[in-house]
Amino acid sequence: MSRSSFFREVEEAPSSSPSSFSSHGGPPMKELTFCEVWSQSQPLMRPFLRRALRVSQMDFETALTEMVSLLTNPGLVFKQASYRKQTKGRWSRDDPAFAVCQAGFLGVAMLATGAALRARRVLTYAYLVVAGVAVHWLPAGFLARTRATLLSKRHPRKKK
Repeated sequence: MSRSSFFREVEEAPSSSPSSFSSHGGPPMKELTFCEVWSQSQPLMRPFLRRALRVSQMDFETALTEMVSLLTNPGLVFKQASYRKQTKGRWSRDDPAFAVCQAGFLGVAMLATGAALRARRVLTYAYLVVAGVAVHWLPAGFLARTRATLLSKRHPRKKK
């Protein structure tokens, strides 16, 4: 599936009412459901997940620098993302190192939580790490991504 077909606009039957045009001046776009967005985004996730398994191809130094810059100077990260948008045509990085670092830090935080709760079994620590990363962090990220996609499709930015 190409990127252009992922962000396609579907025209509805024209009507005589003035509300037949969306806020950006063009024909109205079809509102996609959660399942439609999820099924369309799966082919885009395969290369990202494949790269996440190859540690030698990830740029951890840039990912950690971006994490620190997000805390100290978020405008710099936005500037880098806008340069990436101009050169590569996409806002997101194609390197999963940021997500891997984030999941790793969350795993360490869950281990610290287990130590603070004085967990005695190794399975308790394993449960905390799996619950934190696979049950809370990953679905919350997919939900936020899907909601942002639906919101951006509902309210597109006007071209100047």
